[in-house]
Parts: sequence; structure tokens; C-alpha cells
Amino acid sequence: MSVKGSITAPSSSPYHFYTNTNLGNGTWSPNQQWTLPNSCGVYYFTALDFDNDGDMDVACNETGGCASKPFSQVYFLRNQGNGTFDAATTMDKIQWGMSDVDSADIDGDGNVDIVGVGMTQFNGAPAPTHGYLVLRGNGNGTFNVPVAHSLAPFVLTSTMRAADMNGDGFADLVGAGLGTWGSVDQVVVMLNDGMGGLLPHSAQPAPKSLSFTGTNGIALADFSNDGRPDVLVGGGEDAVLYLNDGSGHLLAGLRHGIGGQALWVATGDFNGDNLRDAAAIALRLPPLTTSEHVSILFGQPSGSGDTAYCFGDGTGSACPCGNAGAAGNGCASSVNPSGGHMGVTGFASIAGDTLALHGSGLPVSSALYFQGTTRTSAPFGDGLRCSGGSVIRLGTKSNASGASSYPEAADPSISARGAVTVPGTRTYQVWYRNAAAYCTASTFNLTNASEVTLIP
Repeated sequence: MSVKGSITAPSSSPYHFYTNTNLGNGTWSPNQQWTLPNSCGVYYFTALDFDNDGDMDVACNETGGCASKPFSQVYFLRNQGNGTFDAATTMDKIQWGMSDVDSADIDGDGNVDIVGVGMTQFNGAPAPTHGYLVLRGNGNGTFNVPVAHSLAPFVLTSTMRAADMNGDGFADLVGAGLGTWGSVDQVVVMLNDGMGGLLPHSAQPAPKSLSFTGTNGIALADFSNDGRPDVLVGGGEDAVLYLNDGSGHLLAGLRHGIGGQALWVATGDFNGDNLRDAAAIALRLPPLTTSEHVSILFGQPSGSGDTAYCFGDGTGSACPCGNAGAAGNGCASSVNPSGGHMGVTGFASIAGDTLALHGSGLPVSSALYFQGTTRTSAPFGDGLRCSGGSVIRLGTKSNASGASSYPEAADPSISARGAVTVPGTRTYQVWYRNAAAYCTASTFNLTNASEVTLIP
């Protein structure tokens, strides 16, 4: 079933949304209209099973306040099991500026919650707060009183989606729109603290639209075939892809022109090759002269083909002092009980090498990225050294906010720096300084390692 919003003019009332049933042959049933009483206009939808009966329900939010009602509302419509819906019910009044809505189990209780982003003043609060709003689901189609959370200094007023960005089993939030006051637009990852709280974790500049405030449209999907959700946003004349290093840290955006003002983005496998593709709606707005259209960007074979190993989480060799880290990371350090993490992104090809190594959860210190030819596992400093054989130092980087990467813009590729001239397997790890006396007398530790197969 597909859900789409009414295109009724803003001066008209009541407002509606429509559903179409997939007939299984590439066609859809005629529009079926559903009315939202006393609505000021429909903005965004989300569909999940909110009452645990196996049927997809619908939640949507208004565009904002109107002359007759200076607040917006979230509407919930329960699926009766046959593609029809009960009459819409409304949540608590939320002051104008709810710009997007999504659904996920934010608090980890097994029930689907509703989360919205924008100006989340509600129930007569004296001033708007830019942030996110959570309506915790009870599992029966009812919801608790909404709770607003500030995202200061970030001001996300455009769009957002929920997904597990760091593999810890909790739904995180990715928002795209305005950044800090007076700055460029940003894409911000907010990691779930495991109790339903969302904390800003990683930010990257986002494309600014020509005629709209903030970016337009966001989609989360695994574009690099590494099992991690990446981020696609629309803005300006581009669809911009941000790869996820596995810890929730986004890499610099890769721009893909779409020949018009980006209005919305979506993903799917449109040509049946098992690769994730992207679609973007492009508008013609001054000074652009192209006509309105949909741009399709077909996914290309990519991915590092890496296998992570050497975890200091107790699943393999023991850490030197019993200082086990979190699952998938290295041994714990004095500044991070979860241990450092190394992620791998890009295309491991000698001819077109975009392979990149990303360290995170590290101290504010130096980090040496190195390459080996064999796997090993032995205590080394406060951690485990797991990349051995013929070792080549790729480069030393300074960690900023606990993270660094190799290569950076001016660095040679990993295959060039590592002297990989014929296809084969290499191992990689990050050796970082941890000056505090913590485990052994040494003042260093290591992340997990990864084995990568480089192709021609």
C-alpha cells in the first residue's frame, strides 16, 4: 500500500490523504481518500504497526498552524486489517513548526514510537524550542504525552529519519536542515543513549537549497554494501551521499547532480541488480531553466569487502588487563570504556581505490594507521595487535573529537601508500597514543582490525 498527501489548496478544508493498494503487477488501485478533521494541511507521513496487530497504521503531521488554529497536530489512523482506517485521532497540540515525522522504537520497549523534528513548542509553552519531540507508543495504538527535547545549538527544521546508525540495537535519529544559528545547513546524527534520549554525535555540512530553508528530503539506506545505513539528502541541485563509518560518524558528502532544485529523495533497487539506487524530484526554480523531472541515480558495485576481526570485547583473545571493550571495538582505554573502533568504507580496487579507514572513540592524541599482510592476535600495550607480517605505516593522524581517518584529501590512496600492485588481501588497524597510566606501563592502545581484499 502507498500513502500520499492531499494536494488540496491551502485555502480549502477539510484536508485529506490518499492510499493506493499495490495490485501486484506494477499498477495501483485508484485513490482512496481519508479525511483529517479540522486539519490545516498534511505534511509528512509514517506507516508502521503501532498497535501490534500485524497491520500497517498511519501517523502524519500538519504543515503548521493556520488562522483558525495556532498549533499543529499529529494524527493517528488505525488500520482495520483490510486496507481501511478508523477515523483519525489527534495527539496533544504541538505549537506550529513540526516539519517532519517518523516512527521507530526510540525507547527500546518493543513498541513503536512517533518522533518529530522542528519547532517543538507545545501545550502553551512560552517560546519555541528547536529540537525533537517523542510520543512514546503503548503498543495498542495509544501514545503517552509528547516530550520535547532541545537540540541546541543545532536548529533542525527540515527533515529527519530514524535508524540504528552505530549497530548497538537502538534507533538513532538523522536530521538534515539548518545547523547552528548563522551557520551553513548541516546533516546531524543523534545517537540513542539506550533510554530514549538522543544526543548530537556527528555533523557534516549539507547543501543549501536555492528557494527553500534547509535541505529537502532524506533517506537512510546501505548504499555501500557494508551493512551500515548511509545518508542521502537533497539540497541545492544535488543529491548528496554521506557514508557511515559504522560508529554513526558520517564522512564528507559526495555530490551527485540532478539537473534541478532537489525537492525530495527516495531509494530502492529500481533495475533489479541488487544494488541500492536513488531517485530525486527536481524542480525548475529561478535561475534554473530545466523542466521538472525525476532523476534516477543507479548504484554501482562498491564496498570495501572488508571483514572486521580482533575484537577486544571478550569474544577472542583477552585484553591485557581484562579491559574488554564494547562489541566490535578494541580494548577499553582510559578515556573510553567501549574501546576504539576502526571502520572501513569505499571501494577496494587498485585501479580505482577509494578505500578509507576511520578511527573513532579515540583520545585527543595521535593515531597511526598501518597495513599488514597477515592476521595475528597478541597483547600489545593496553590492547591487541592483530595486523602482522610485512607492516607498512600508512600515516599518522591527529584525532579531533575522538576521530580521524586515512587517507585525507592530500594523502595517497591506501593501495598506493601500501604498495599494493597486485590483487590480494591486506590487514589494517589503528595504533593510538593513550598517555594516561591505565592498564600496562605502556601509553598506547589499538582498535579492532579489518581484513580487506583488494581487487584489480
